[in-house]
Amino acid sequence: MKLPSLRRVGLLMRHDVAHHAKEMRNALITISGVVFGLFLLAAATGSRGFHASTFSNVLLIGGFVVSSMGFSELRDEKTGIHYLVLPGSALEKYLAKLVLTSAGWTVAIVALYSITTVVAAGIASVLFDHTPGIWVPADRASWMTIATYLAVQPVLLFGSVYFRQTAFLKTAIAAIATGLSLGLIYLVAFRLIFAPAFTGLFTPVVNLRIHAADPGVAGLVDALDTVRKIAMWAAMPLFFAALGVLRLRETEV
Repeated sequence: MKLPSLRRVGLLMRHDVAHHAKEMRNALITISGVVFGLFLLAAATGSRGFHASTFSNVLLIGGFVVSSMGFSELRDEKTGIHYLVLPGSALEKYLAKLVLTSAGWTVAIVALYSITTVVAAGIASVLFDHTPGIWVPADRASWMTIATYLAVQPVLLFGSVYFRQTAFLKTAIAAIATGLSLGLIYLVAFRLIFAPAFTGLFTPVVNLRIHAADPGVAGLVDALDTVRKIAMWAAMPLFFAALGVLRLRETEV
């Protein structure tokens, strides 16, 4: 398999940015305005925990929408043909979209959110006694939010190239169904590991903490948790990225 050309990936990214510059500029201005307004409202009402919820909502919800529209060119015959004949392999085109909608979106939102809170905090400090303060990504919760987005984002981007219409809705439904299925598998595995501690389906007969202290059970729990982490942070993103490349290659043919 031929390795992708970083130069072509960069040119494709530049093309995508230029092609969607107006829409992205309007979206970022709107997001900044909403954050600014909510910041002043939180300052006026003395609300606590403003940044924890607002940043995660902006990054995740906005990022999921952007990712689900990553291959919007393919939904129109004219723009789809123009995009598919651009110089570059399916892998290079997919990498360009992936970098822009994952790392690119994350960097843009982190910078925009930080700058907006600096401006809003300066104004709020004059108008109100309390402000939510300037936000910087220095806490663990913010980095977990970023990591979660980067792990889940390839699923949405795959949906963008797989579904031609209402990609966000269809991908969201598919993602929820997949998540419920994986959760059920995890729950069944948990029930099997702790089988001696239950009677019936999920009625415990002994303290689960005491049962978990058993070296054999503890080893199984650790192994299950390791599998969960590998699936979440590595296997799932790589799997859906690979599927996306294959789907784009099929579209080119």
